[in-house]
Amino acid sequence: MKKWTKRNRVFLNSPASGCFAGVAWSVALEQQTDWRSVTDKEIDSADFDPKKKPQKWAVDAHIEINREALDHYVSRKAHLRSVKNMQRELNRFIALSEKALRDAEKENAKS
Repeated sequence: MKKWTKRNRVFLNSPASGCFAGVAWSVALEQQTDWRSVTDKEIDSADFDPKKKPQKWAVDAHIEINREALDHYVSRKAHLRSVKNMQRELNRFIALSEKALRDAEKENAKS
């Protein structure tokens, strides 16, 4: 399996609206040293190389929603556009996070 990172940043409505509501997210799957298998004696030695120690797959996912996107007033159908854009970004973030977690669990179970 190969490590990967997916990220996206999007404004939820048009700049002409004057509201700069935005969402940014990132999901990464990468290998990290399994520090539970490393002793203090090994760390203190001069020839210690963490890349030679057992590696586990780890997920790093985060989402950031700016202050202007936290509340939204809807009085007509067009105002729902930004809410739907938010929903689309949340769905992408959730799907990629679930995929990364499944892949990490599957690969870590093999070792």
